[in-house]
Amino acid sequence: MLRLRWSVTSFSSLFLGFVPLLGACSGPSGGGFATPGSADVASSTLARDPAPDVSPADQAALEAGNASFAFDLFGALRRPSDNVFFSPYSITSALAMTYAGARGGTADELANALHLTLPPERLHPAFDWLDLQLAARAGAAVSDAGKPFALHVASSLWGQRGEAWKQPFLDTLAVDYGAAIELADFEHDPRGALGAINAWASGQTAGKIANLLPSGAVDADTRFVLANAIYFDASWAHPFQATATSQATFTRGDASTEEVATMHAVDRFLYAEGEGWQAVELPYDGDQVAMDVVLPAAASEAAFDAGLTASGFASVVAGLGLAKVHLALPKFAVSGGSVSVRAALEQLGVRSAFAAGADLGGMCDDAMFLKDAVHQATLTVDENGTEAAAATGGVTSTVTPQREATVTVDHPFFFVIRDLPTGTVLFAGKIVEPNG
Repeated sequence: MLRLRWSVTSFSSLFLGFVPLLGACSGPSGGGFATPGSADVASSTLARDPAPDVSPADQAALEAGNASFAFDLFGALRRPSDNVFFSPYSITSALAMTYAGARGGTADELANALHLTLPPERLHPAFDWLDLQLAARAGAAVSDAGKPFALHVASSLWGQRGEAWKQPFLDTLAVDYGAAIELADFEHDPRGALGAINAWASGQTAGKIANLLPSGAVDADTRFVLANAIYFDASWAHPFQATATSQATFTRGDASTEEVATMHAVDRFLYAEGEGWQAVELPYDGDQVAMDVVLPAAASEAAFDAGLTASGFASVVAGLGLAKVHLALPKFAVSGGSVSVRAALEQLGVRSAFAAGADLGGMCDDAMFLKDAVHQATLTVDENGTEAAAATGGVTSTVTPQREATVTVDHPFFFVIRDLPTGTVLFAGKIVEPNG
C-alpha cells in the first residue's frame, strides 16, 4: 500500500507460476536436495545475512541495473490512452529469485532483461543489502501523524508438497532474501493452494489485494508460485491544504477534458526544467523517499515518453535545484485487477523462461517453465494527513530560492516514487486519466 500524507495508497504483487514438463522434481542429484524444515516449509538451515559485505561498486551496479529495467519496463507497458502504474522493484525482486534457479540461456535472458551485471555470488548479496536498506527507511521518519512511515517488501514462495527442491537454491533464498518455500498441494487441491496464496497477499497489503491470483491461475500441473508484495505508507513532508483544492480542467490523453479536484501549493521544492518538460520533487516524511512528477509539454508528450530512459531520467534528477514553485496537482487514482506482464517481459527478451525450453535446473532437475507473471497495483493521491516535521535538505533550506516556477499539471504526466539514498525506483507510472 502506498499511502501518503496527501494520501497515496499503493500495492503491487507479482505471481510467477511454474509448470512441470516432465513431472515432479524428484530423485537425488549432484547438487543436493532440500529437506523440508517442517511439514509445511522447505527451507535452508542457514539464516539470513543481516550485514552483507557489498562493495560500493556492486551497490552502484545493482542500482544502475534496477533503474535501467524500470524504464525499459515502463516503455513496454506504456499505452498512449491508459494509465500505467507498477512497481519495478517488486518485479525485479521476484525475478531475481527466479534467476537464482535459472541456468543456461534462460539465466542469460533474465540477466540481460533485468540488467543484472554482477555474478550470482555478488548479485544476490547485493539484493540482500538493498532490501535491508529499504527496510531501514522507517527509522528516519519523524512525523507525529497517526500512521507511521512504512516501507515493506515481502516475498512468498509456494512449492508442491513432496517435491525435492535443490538445497543450493534454498540456501540462496534463505541467506539473501530471507525466504523459504511454503509447501502446498497444487496437484490435489489447487483451489486450496490458490486461497492460501491470496490470503498471504491480502495480509501483506492490508487487505487491498484480496485476489491476486484469479480463479484458474493455478491448477494440478502447477509446481511453484512466487508472490511478491510491496507496501508503502508515508506522509508528505509538505502536505497540501484541503481548503486550497479546487476544480480545474484536465486534458486527457485522447484530448478530451474533464474537471478534476486539483490541489494547490506554493512552497520551496526541488525543480528542474528542460526543452519540452518540467519536473518537481515532492519529499516524504523522513527525507528518504520522494515522488518526482515530470510534466512533458502537451505537444511533445509522445516523443518524451518514447525517449524516456534511465539515463534521461537521471539527467532530470541531476538538474533538480531549489525553487519557489506554484504547484497545481490533480488528485488521482489508479486501480485495476491483476494484469499479466508476460508480454512486456517477452518484449524485453525473457522468452525461453515462458516456453518448454526453459532451463530452471537450479531449482530441481526436472524441466519446468514459467507459466505467467501477474502484477497488480492500486494508487490513490489526495490531501489526507497532517504536516510532517521533516523535509528534504533543499526544501527546508532557509535560503530564499533564486528561481521561481509554475507547474500546472493539467495534462498527462509521468511520475516515479524512489528511494533517494539508493535511487531505487519503487513505483512508476503515467497518468492520462486522474480519476482512474
